[in-house]
Amino acid sequence: AEVDGALNPGDLVIRGAVALWAGYSLAGKAIFARHGVLPVTLMITALALPMTAPWGVWEYTHTAPQFTALTVAVLLYISLGVGVVALLAWNTGVKALGPGEAMAFMNMTPLYAAAGSVLVLGEPLGTPQIIGAALVVGGCLMAALITPRPSARKEAA
Repeated sequence: AEVDGALNPGDLVIRGAVALWAGYSLAGKAIFARHGVLPVTLMITALALPMTAPWGVWEYTHTAPQFTALTVAVLLYISLGVGVVALLAWNTGVKALGPGEAMAFMNMTPLYAAAGSVLVLGEPLGTPQIIGAALVVGGCLMAALITPRPSARKEAA
């Protein structure tokens, strides 16, 4: 939000992240066609490690880690589940559908998070969550299944 006519630095960071993600998604389709989804995903993961590892080292030097079975399970889930499997699924979707169509399914992310919180953490599932899930799924299905008429495409151009 603007404060005294100036953008908040956090807003600039978010705008930059959105621009980078858009560029990544648009370039991804061509890169995946040339090199394959799995090798590109592994390369992205390998390139991300040197950028994230210093933060882990910093945290380790400032906080005594408590390695329990739960902590190790969470670390494995975040690093493999979110860090590799989810990225691989996204990249496969971009290759198969293209960035525009795949982006519609990015809206499913909160649904996955809510499902995980119910299944793993035992969080309650109430009417607001069910209504929200139905709206998200309905919106994604509409975006995927409803295509504009050819005359509508010409008018939009």
